[in-house]
Amino acid sequence: YSPEPGTELTYARYGLWNYLKAGKKNSSRYKDLQRAGSNLRGLIRVMLFKRFESSVFAFRETVTRLEKKQEIFIKCLDEGIVPAGKEAQKILYESDRYDQLELFDALETYSGTYDLKDFEAEKLREHLKKDQEILQEILRLISSISPDKDVKLQLFLSKLKNGFPKATGKVLVFTQYADTAKYLFNALNKNGDVADTACIYGMDKSKARIAARFAPKANPHIQGGDEIRILIATDVMSEGLNLQDGDVLVNYDLHWNPVRLIQRFGRIDRIGSDNDKIWGFNFFPELELERQLGLKAVLQSRIQEIHDTIGEDS
Repeated sequence: YSPEPGTELTYARYGLWNYLKAGKKNSSRYKDLQRAGSNLRGLIRVMLFKRFESSVFAFRETVTRLEKKQEIFIKCLDEGIVPAGKEAQKILYESDRYDQLELFDALETYSGTYDLKDFEAEKLREHLKKDQEILQEILRLISSISPDKDVKLQLFLSKLKNGFPKATGKVLVFTQYADTAKYLFNALNKNGDVADTACIYGMDKSKARIAARFAPKANPHIQGGDEIRILIATDVMSEGLNLQDGDVLVNYDLHWNPVRLIQRFGRIDRIGSDNDKIWGFNFFPELELERQLGLKAVLQSRIQEIHDTIGEDS
């Protein structure tokens, strides 16, 4: 989606501080808004492209959440509330936990932090509505990309069937985002009857048990349960776990930090592995996304910096 000039999202283009009336911009009360707004354009842009690089589902979920928060923000303005500041933004971020009445009650607690009379309220409301329309248009444009039309997903599924080596048949799949992990699991487990696949994300206390289910030989002292062949995980599984029963690792998306990629691969590239060979596969960003993000270029540069600083191991 390429918006016309001047239609970028309000938060990304201005920041809330720019909607203060002229006489209020130097008030110490609003200094934090000035700091918060200065870098949002680039941050939001990179966040959305990175989500899209991961999966169309993660991108869709993020845009849906943004659109919902936009709607809540507009309704708050109608109630005379400016839902800004650290605590109010935390409530907005967790808005799914509240019904609408509880949400406005919670936000009203912080309504005294910023006074709507100090802002150009109508201009702000008008621009927020335009933002909402842009987000709705993006959602409309991607609504037709169902899993069967998702080329990246379909390539992954076909590789699982006949494209990855099958020495052990065990495949460890990493993604940066919980939304993508759930998306992949649901694609593999449409009817809920695939017993040899598991998914883990977030600070799940069962990660040692999941590790034992995927790699029982590497974790003989942990009672895991039924053995699994495919494990889809976020980076909650990327450190300090023995998963070397598997010999294939897939990065469904790439992390900005090459050390994180090394940690992921280190789950199966470990002392004590019985595998003569192990394989690692990376999904690189689609070319247009790479032009926007420069993700591959950043990783190559950082990896070279590591090599130049500490050398390459064997």
